[in-house]
Amino acid sequence: MQSPLPALDASEPQNLLARIFRFKPEAKYLALRTSRDEALAWMYALLEAYSYRGLRDIRYNSRFEIGVTVDKNNSKRALNRTLDSPSILTTTTAYGIRPCKFVVEGFQILTDGHDFNQLCVIRFTQKTGAASSMRKVVREVNKAVKYQQDAWLIKSRKEARKICDCVKLA
Repeated sequence: MQSPLPALDASEPQNLLARIFRFKPEAKYLALRTSRDEALAWMYALLEAYSYRGLRDIRYNSRFEIGVTVDKNNSKRALNRTLDSPSILTTTTAYGIRPCKFVVEGFQILTDGHDFNQLCVIRFTQKTGAASSMRKVVREVNKAVKYQQDAWLIKSRKEARKICDCVKLA
């Protein structure tokens, strides 16, 4: 009788080629100056608002994770065109996002055992599919944070990198 295969770690890719060549899943980080709960609630609402661009199966679980699937039919969706508004015609171009699945996780950063500074890190981790698609979504999220929640962003790259390194090491 054969022994059962060991369970794969959640960070390990499920694809056979990825397991053979030991590809690491793409991960992007976003350091914010707010609480983890508030950041993830806002992120969930933002991803839900982007569902017309092909984001599907957006799930928020109790482990401070949001699971997202990018649909393969996202570039075939077209907005209603009207002849009197030419600006709408330019927004009907294909988004060019290939199918993928990724997870958005939130981490609260503690300083001296307390969360006085309300710092958090949001990590986007690719599970399956194209890493370029996940990077496009992260770029759009970063723009949205910059324009809608500018006070949340940590302006100093050095400070943001230092905060994100805490999560990378854990």
